[in-house]
Amino acid sequence: MILRTLFLLFTFCLSATASCESIFIDAAANALGPNGGEYVRVVVDPNVLYEVSVESIDAIFNTQEGGDIVEVGVMYVEPPRRMKIESISQGVSARIRTEGNVYLFFVDDALLNSGGAQVSIEVAGAELSLFDIDRDGTVGALTDGLLIMRSLFGFQGRNADQRCYITRLFTLYT
Repeated sequence: MILRTLFLLFTFCLSATASCESIFIDAAANALGPNGGEYVRVVVDPNVLYEVSVESIDAIFNTQEGGDIVEVGVMYVEPPRRMKIESISQGVSARIRTEGNVYLFFVDDALLNSGGAQVSIEVAGAELSLFDIDRDGTVGALTDGLLIMRSLFGFQGRNADQRCYITRLFTLYT
C-alpha cells in the first residue's frame, strides 16, 4: 500500500503542469512618469509563488533619439502587507509571492516611446507544491520529507493542519 501511494504521488508529480500567462507591456501606454501612464494589473492567486520573467523587450524611449528601455517594473504586495517594487530585464526572472495582484510598468515620461515587452507570469515549482507539507514555499527533505515519512510509519505530529493535509493527500491518491 505504501509503495502504491508513493508511485501514485510520483506519477501525479510528473503530470502536473504550471499555468502561464503572457502579458504585453506597451512602452507608450504603460510608462509611469510625470505625464501619467497606466500600469498593467494582473490578478493572480494569493500566497502562491510566481516566477515573473521578461520574454522579449523592444521598448524605445524618446523614439527620435533611439534610447532602449531595458527593464520592466514589477510591483506587488508581499504577505503580510509589504509593498515591493522590483525591476527585471530580459533573461532574468524574479520569484514573488503576492497577496493577489501584480502590476507591470515602465518608468519614463512616455512622450515619444514605442515598442514594448512581453512578460510571462507562471506558478513557480507547481510540480513540487504537492509535497510542500509545511506550506513554507519550499520542499525540503528534512522538513516535508520527514513529515511524510512520519505519517507513512504512523507517527502522530503536533500540528493538526499538517496531519490533516497529509491524510487528505494520501486519501486522494490511494
